[in-house]
Amino acid sequence: MITAVGAVVLFALVLTYPRKIAREPRPPPDVPVKPHREAEEHAVLIRVKLSDEGFGTPAERQVLHGIADKLERAVKSSKAGEYDGDELGRGHCTLFLYGRDADKLFDVVAPILRTHAATQHAVVTKRYGAAGNPDVREVKVRL
Repeated sequence: MITAVGAVVLFALVLTYPRKIAREPRPPPDVPVKPHREAEEHAVLIRVKLSDEGFGTPAERQVLHGIADKLERAVKSSKAGEYDGDELGRGHCTLFLYGRDADKLFDVVAPILRTHAATQHAVVTKRYGAAGNPDVREVKVRL
């Protein structure tokens, strides 16, 4: 059973807890604020057509995950950027890679994509800037 004092303490904790979590420390006024990372990022988006209008077959998914592992290792070792995962559905698989230079990212992953039957006909989008930028330039490349 909760006493009146316990109830008041619990109520006070509930009221203050979210505020403590939500607050972010502000830098002192003389410290420059770093721009958000996404504002500087380019992307390479690899869109692969699957054999059905859903999520593809288990074998397709296994092959694509193997290719994704190779892409991740290559991008990491080249220091061109990072592999950020995939999205499956509606008959396609899209692989997401981000870095400072879309051309460098593409140069790292293109040889891997061209050696696998599953990705030889993929459509690659090189995006030169953040996704939310309405003036961002995109170039589509068919492998």
